[in-house]
Amino acid sequence: MTGSRLCKWSDFETPEYLDMLRELGRPFVARRKWWEEVSIVQAIDDRVTHNADIVGCGFGVGLEPIPAMFAEWGIPTLATDQAPSEEAKIWDNGQWCRGKEDLWQSWSTDRFERFVSFRTADMRAIPADLGSFDFVWSSSSLEHLGSLEAGISFLVESCRLLKPGGIAAHTTEFNLTSNDRTIDSGNVVIYRRRDLDALPDRLSAVGCTLDPIDYTLGDHEMDRLVDPMTDGKYDGKHVHLKLMLGEFAITSLLLVIRKTA
Repeated sequence: MTGSRLCKWSDFETPEYLDMLRELGRPFVARRKWWEEVSIVQAIDDRVTHNADIVGCGFGVGLEPIPAMFAEWGIPTLATDQAPSEEAKIWDNGQWCRGKEDLWQSWSTDRFERFVSFRTADMRAIPADLGSFDFVWSSSSLEHLGSLEAGISFLVESCRLLKPGGIAAHTTEFNLTSNDRTIDSGNVVIYRRRDLDALPDRLSAVGCTLDPIDYTLGDHEMDRLVDPMTDGKYDGKHVHLKLMLGEFAITSLLLVIRKTA
């Protein structure tokens, strides 16, 4: 399953999920962050083959293993993250990439040096000379751009980088509590269904379509658990597919966008 959807337990039980998790070097943990990484790669892999003549670009990559894995597939990949600044210091806790060397994985081979490149890029002002790509992605980054609109604008503007037939896969926070109240500005925002309803029209202006979003929540016991977030942080002791952020229960949402061929 590779279309736009909410995080749910049934994805964790598929052989394809487990295989991709191992390839990324991640342990099996009921954690939505790992689901985001696997789902992004599955969405992109649904479009490409491992030996195709393609190039990709990731935004706000932090220390995620996705660039290194694409390198192992022989795909030239540009990884980006924000430049050093006072603002960036809040991510200087294992979530910010300072340079290419931070993306090396214990399982990386000499393909890493050949196929991974890095540069800084502001997701709120994408550099005009970044290039064009067969795929782009971001994992839990667009909700940290300051406002709901800033994240939506990034989705639209990053699609301008896609070649015809290209694909974008992005994950972000989704509000399970309300389609009215939310956090709409600050260090983290939470998207509601109403915020996403207008996205197809925004994307059509840049020749893209959004895969219809599957909003089903899942009916497994794991889908009914909400991590209370000890001291406001993930402590690894709870099932972490859904969690409390302030007064709102949230989960991860995958958005899959396609450029018209």
